[in-house]
Amino acid sequence: MQEGLTELDAREWIERSNEWWPHGQPRFAIADPGDDRVLGQVGMAANEHLRSAEAYYWVSPTARRRGIASRALGLVADWAFEEGVERLFLLIHPENTPSNRLAERLGFSREGVLRSYEPFKGHRPDLASWSLLPHDPRPWHR
Repeated sequence: MQEGLTELDAREWIERSNEWWPHGQPRFAIADPGDDRVLGQVGMAANEHLRSAEAYYWVSPTARRRGIASRALGLVADWAFEEGVERLFLLIHPENTPSNRLAERLGFSREGVLRSYEPFKGHRPDLASWSLLPHDPRPWHR
């Protein structure tokens, strides 16, 4: 989703996102409380059998470095654990320094690098694996 969407584009994006909920992939828009402008997205892909979920997020370039991703990801983590998720994880490109720092700041533990993990935009990049467990400290609660 890009900044500057029309209202119709935004409604269609919301409807498509809502279709993923029954499949264990809730998605939330991150909106500016002052004007409801979309700043990003946060969500997760849950695996009910494993009681784990991969969390994901993005924030528009103009909204970065304001703590928006941290707040949104912290809220999703709290909600996931309340709903019975026993392991929340992030998969981040090793060279994505801001996202790797965010994972560390939020108390995720870096587990290692998954080599050539999955196809993405015509490549198979390595991805750093980070996890957070329900009993781990949650720095956003301080």
